[in-house]
This record gives sequence, structure tokens and C-alpha cells, in this order.
Amino acid sequence: MYSLPTTLLEYYTTNYTKCQQSFSIFSTPEFLSIGAKSQFFVIVPINLFGFYCIICKTPKYMKEFQFHLFHMQFWFLILTIFYTILTTPYHFYPAEVRCSVGFFRDFGISSRYQVYLINLVYGGIVSAVILLFENRHRHLVPSTDIFYNIKGLINICILFIPSHSVFSTTAVIIFNVPYRNFVKKILGIGQDNSISRVAIVSSF
Repeated sequence: MYSLPTTLLEYYTTNYTKCQQSFSIFSTPEFLSIGAKSQFFVIVPINLFGFYCIICKTPKYMKEFQFHLFHMQFWFLILTIFYTILTTPYHFYPAEVRCSVGFFRDFGISSRYQVYLINLVYGGIVSAVILLFENRHRHLVPSTDIFYNIKGLINICILFIPSHSVFSTTAVIIFNVPYRNFVKKILGIGQDNSISRVAIVSSF
């Protein structure tokens, strides 16, 4: 009876015949996992020191930038934690395939949900960078500049970006019949009433 490979090395050598049979220590997922966890104990204290500088050492003339700097530092700290100890993606080059060798795998969290969380973190970083540059632009340009007078519209556009998923999900439900029927079933809309009609007819 054929037994499934239990390690990444066995999977490589079993399913990819052109792969080399021998690997250096630097090619193993164990090296990546140990190296990433070691980075965690170096990078996270540096990030925390950055928080201390932003909170306690920001000069008065930069107080309006303090929140935006804190916001961006927060998301970069979360990204560091994800990549060093939680997900720690191990890549299978040249194919665009990777798997997790972090704590999330040990906790039994699916790779699909790990990707969702990573995309959420990247979305937070993008929003933080946009807000930081928008705030910087608002303080540097003169009050007569056209972009200074539409800053409210810019804030509305930034708030619209996270709502994109709501509109895309709604469009998927509307234009795809299986998804639409599933939602109708959950909401109890458009259910077949033939049984009740048969019961009414048989009673006469």
C-alpha cells in the first residue's frame, strides 16, 4: 500500500523527479522557521522602541502626525509578527507555491484563512501609508490649493476603499445563480410552496 509523504523533503522527491535528492541546510523549512523566530526577538523590540519614540518623543510641531505614524507602525509590527512566527511562508521556487511553517500551522489554521489575514494586514498598511501622505500633503500645500479644499472628498474616498469588498460580494451574489439561490435559502426567500398548495387542494 502506498504511503503518503510525511515531510516536505519526501513530498519534493516523490512528486518532482527533477528535484535534487540532496538539500543544503539553508533550503530546509526548519532553517527558515528557526531563522524567522530568531528575527522575531530582534525585530519586535526595535518596533516597540519605535512605538516609544512616537508616543513619548514626538515634538509638539509633529503632534498632528503622531497618530498616523503610530497607525503605520502598528501595521508593520503586525506584519512582522505574521511573517516571523505566525505564518512564516516557505516558498517552492520556481513554482508560485508556498506553505506555512509557523505557529498557525501548528494550531491547525487553514492556509486559506492565513492568506485572508495577510491580505487584511497589507490592506491596513496601504491605508496607513495613504493617510500619512494625505495628512502630510494637507499640511504642506497652501490653503489656496485645489486639493486642500477637497480634503473631505479624499477622506470619503479612503473610507470607500474598505467597502469595496461589500460591493464585490453583493455583485457576486446577484450575478451568480448558485450563490443567489444559496442566499435566498438562508433568508427564506422564494421557497417552494408546492407542499402547502397540495395540502390545501387535498383538503377539499
